[in-house]
Amino acid sequence: MKEKRIRVVVFKMGELEGEDCLIDNTLDAMQKIVGGNIEAVGIGPKDLDVFCNEEGLLVGLENCWVMKVNNRFFPLHGNLFVSRLNPKTGDQMSLDDKDVSLVMDMFLPVLGA
Repeated sequence: MKEKRIRVVVFKMGELEGEDCLIDNTLDAMQKIVGGNIEAVGIGPKDLDVFCNEEGLLVGLENCWVMKVNNRFFPLHGNLFVSRLNPKTGDQMSLDDKDVSLVMDMFLPVLGA
């Protein structure tokens, strides 16, 4: 059954770290966080997904986060959030405490952004 609210980590432009919070598990709530249409990208461990603004680079959103995965670094633009995918249903699920800790360690702010 789809969770009505999910625990995610939100990374906002101008902040130095992510925020552990609950959001409505709706398209509208997700779009409000990223400021437009969402794009989800699987980031590997534990079916984690990062959601960003699909047009962020095109509309000039700042590169304000770097994601570190397997000693590789990936620049990300604008506000984003991370949740977990239920592989059986395709729905987004809440992160647990270990997920939150892992995610917080994967994202670094771009200073001066």
